[in-house]
Amino acid sequence: TTLDGLQGVEGIGKNRAGDSLTIMHNLVLSTIEALSSTRGHFLGALLVFNNAALLSLQGLEGVTGVGSHNSGKSIWISQNPMLKQLDALSAVCGQLPGALIINANPQLRSLRGLDCIDGLGVNTGGASLQIMDNPSLLHLKSLSSIRGVLAGALVIIKNDQLASVSGLENITGLGGDLNGNSLYIRDNPALESISALSSIQGELPGALVIAGNTKLASLQGLHGIKTLQKSTFGQSLYISNNAELSSIESLSGVVGHLPGAIVIARNPKLLSLRGLQKISGVGSAVDGNSLTLRNNDALVDLADLSNIGGRLPGALIISGNAAL
Repeated sequence: TTLDGLQGVEGIGKNRAGDSLTIMHNLVLSTIEALSSTRGHFLGALLVFNNAALLSLQGLEGVTGVGSHNSGKSIWISQNPMLKQLDALSAVCGQLPGALIINANPQLRSLRGLDCIDGLGVNTGGASLQIMDNPSLLHLKSLSSIRGVLAGALVIIKNDQLASVSGLENITGLGGDLNGNSLYIRDNPALESISALSSIQGELPGALVIAGNTKLASLQGLHGIKTLQKSTFGQSLYISNNAELSSIESLSGVVGHLPGAIVIARNPKLLSLRGLQKISGVGSAVDGNSLTLRNNDALVDLADLSNIGGRLPGALIISGNAAL
């Protein structure tokens, strides 16, 4: 079906929830081209959610900007199983006052159409940019105009074909989400490189999580990070289930005492802990552990932990490291 009958709409305000345009829960809607007369800057958010037959956002070519929902989202495009492209948003430019959320769009191959967005706000969950569960997404190059410090977290989860994070080169810092995470990269099986994150500098006000990225061989790109805080689980650094990871040396900029625990687990090709040599102490997680080194089959020594001294406030777990 279509939105025929709305061809005369030239502008849209917003409601009390902060929506300007919501396209949601429409089982057979395949096109929104009837909105092609709509022009200008939306005062509220653009929400496109759970539209089973929607193929594109054609019809929104005249939209030049968006506001934000009361939840802090500016653009939320989620659970649209037939959506193939976002090209119609190419006139949306400048700073978004809220977060950009692209989730669960199984046929979306690129983010072309978002190229003119140069900054992001944060949602009430503490995320600025969330790219999750887009199994056909090949790259993030269309986000290359986004620059500066994000007020919230950067979250990249379950994007099956995403090989790199190229496009994020101009992000220079991160905030943290309500789970206490600042950088969360998990379960991206094709991801080979995060080197595009090399402009991120200084303190992360939350935890660093790199987990379940089966092709990631190194953490190159994280050398500018100097300090970490901790998640609500009490962890500052969580590196787990990265089948090809052989080096964490790019964490060598992290210095001093971490308020949370360190977990390095199930990284079968990790040869050493070089990268952690400037850490002088750790806190403990909610499970009561301070330092967990588990099932890292190639790990041969712990020499790079020699700067950690004093009393650990939690347990020390060294288990199942076959070469140790």
